[in-house]
Amino acid sequence: MPEPLRLPPSTQDLLEEIQMGFHLASLPGPAGGLAYLKDRAAQRPPLPAAVLKVVYTLMADAQAALEDWEGCADSVARATALEEAAQAEFTAGDLALEWDLDAGAPPPPGGVPPAAGPAIPLAPPKICRRCGKDVSHKVRRKNPATGAYLCYTCYHARREKRRKDAELRRWILRAVILLAVAVAGAAMVLANLGD
Repeated sequence: MPEPLRLPPSTQDLLEEIQMGFHLASLPGPAGGLAYLKDRAAQRPPLPAAVLKVVYTLMADAQAALEDWEGCADSVARATALEEAAQAEFTAGDLALEWDLDAGAPPPPGGVPPAAGPAIPLAPPKICRRCGKDVSHKVRRKNPATGAYLCYTCYHARREKRRKDAELRRWILRAVILLAVAVAGAAMVLANLGD
């Protein structure tokens, strides 16, 4: 029996698949996500230019998290080089895609904004509540009650401070108990002297 005809995935389907794969591959760290994106960028048949531009943009983010500045610059250059090809491929109604985040971005083809479609969600950065560092791709702790993040260093500094504070409270409590015993003993001695 002949194999059923398979339609190629839409641009939106490809982007959702790549974003989900990147997210899952990045769970252990940005190196896993970067390896996933490199495999997807090299796949045959090649990805559409609009999707490839997003892949190179995500690669630049992962390389920046790994502090691979040369690789990051290369990925940014590749994403920028795909700008015209991505806009030429883009068809209204296929995907509402924001081409550039800066205010000087050229208008979409024909000067008309693309038809509304699902936006590509960008995860907000995870910022350490104490020191203000971006901990999106680093070891971190999250307070489930408030949703606030702490970097590894600040978390352990806070934990050590709490341990020292608890130890100080124990010593103060012991001192108060000893003082109370001494005062009670002195009161008994004075009471016996008065008799």
